[in-house]
Amino acid sequence: MNVTTLRLRRGCWPMAVTLVGAALLVSACAGSGALEPELTSGVVLPAALGEMAPAVAAPDTEWVATFGSPELVSLVQEALTVNPDIAVAQARVRAADARARSVSAGLLPQVDASVSGTRQAGSTREGSAVETDRGAQLSARYELDFWHGVRAARDEARAQQRGARFDAQVVRVSLQAAVVVAYIGLADLQQQQQSLKDQLMLHQQTITVLQARVSAGLANRAELAAQRAQLAMATAELAKVQQQYQDLRAALALLLGRSDAQLSLAGASLAALKQPPLVGTSPAQLLLRRPDVASAEAALAAANANVEAARAAFFPRVAIDLGLALQNPGFNAAVTTLQGTGLASSLAVSAIQPLFNGGKLQAEKELAVAQQQSLLASYRSSILAALIDAQRAVAAANAYRQQLQQLDHIATQLHAVVDVLQARYVAGLGDQIALLDAQRAWQQAQAQQQQLQAQQLQAAVAVFRAFGGGWQLPQQGTPR
Repeated sequence: MNVTTLRLRRGCWPMAVTLVGAALLVSACAGSGALEPELTSGVVLPAALGEMAPAVAAPDTEWVATFGSPELVSLVQEALTVNPDIAVAQARVRAADARARSVSAGLLPQVDASVSGTRQAGSTREGSAVETDRGAQLSARYELDFWHGVRAARDEARAQQRGARFDAQVVRVSLQAAVVVAYIGLADLQQQQQSLKDQLMLHQQTITVLQARVSAGLANRAELAAQRAQLAMATAELAKVQQQYQDLRAALALLLGRSDAQLSLAGASLAALKQPPLVGTSPAQLLLRRPDVASAEAALAAANANVEAARAAFFPRVAIDLGLALQNPGFNAAVTTLQGTGLASSLAVSAIQPLFNGGKLQAEKELAVAQQQSLLASYRSSILAALIDAQRAVAAANAYRQQLQQLDHIATQLHAVVDVLQARYVAGLGDQIALLDAQRAWQQAQAQQQQLQAQQLQAAVAVFRAFGGGWQLPQQGTPR
């Protein structure tokens, strides 16, 4: 159906109403209702998230400070300020805000002002004439949103606006966790380097003793060769750890937007880091503290609105146009011209009904419904992923705590063996090689203990991240 425009002079209102009514009747056979899938996820929430004490509190936004390192807090703040991913997320939020305002403007009348001037000249055998037409016009157009198509587009834009903010929070929490994990890793690798250097000294001392014994005929060369092989292996391991330290240092510098040469860490040591208290929340509250779940729900809401907009496209678009002008001549017509300057006004109603578009509208509706179903599945998947993520993080934290308790017991027993052998050696009753071997075993247990402490700290970071990193949905209610 083509655009039908009427100048609503006296006697034209009944015709306008008739045309609009006819357009509405034609639309009755266009497009059935869109698919409205059930928004409930159907996911059964577990009773608890791993072995967690009932009095455990949820994380807050200052969770990084619980590790007790001012240097770490400073690095995280720097990353949140200069990291390019943060800048990208913020730009996307601004773009979503602008799009939401742009789409929302469609619900308001559009008002335009224009000025014009036309000079016409013509001649015949009877003579010539010149006419100058001048005018200024104020026009307004308002599209009646009968079928809520414009409102659906606005709702979609607002949902995407919320989703952009939630995505920015995902980037923020992920960046915080990445910086903290890298910092703990550097502290661990620094400690490993020192431990390996201490072991190298013990290997060298053992080799010195064995060389003296081989020269005296009290030991064979096989024992000496075995010790030299262990020394070479420890030296190679030290070089490997040093390379890992440089790589991780460069990765942390990248998170901070700096070059490796500019990164200097003064307090990166395991001894300076504290084990933070256990955090968590209930499974239902977890879904309110995960920005990725909130983002998936916002994407689903946008898809629902997009389906409504696609359905509304089957119905006629009705608009009202109002014009008010000051012009000279006062009124132009094919027969009559009113001389002088005067006011002119117009009021028109137009209706556009799609009749044939090659199946484009139907295909767009089917596309919107398919996207809605896809995002519904993604939303359910995000809920499951959040629950599994939290359960695994809590289980890992508990497992590292138990392993550390056992390793503490082993290190204590090995230290007792060193004390006994040291006392016997001082008294002239013990063997120096046996003492060096015991010291080396104790140092290796201490090194494993320190590595496990680092893993326990990183597991705590995973728990903070799994429970939203202190973020919380700013609106009331449980995600659908």
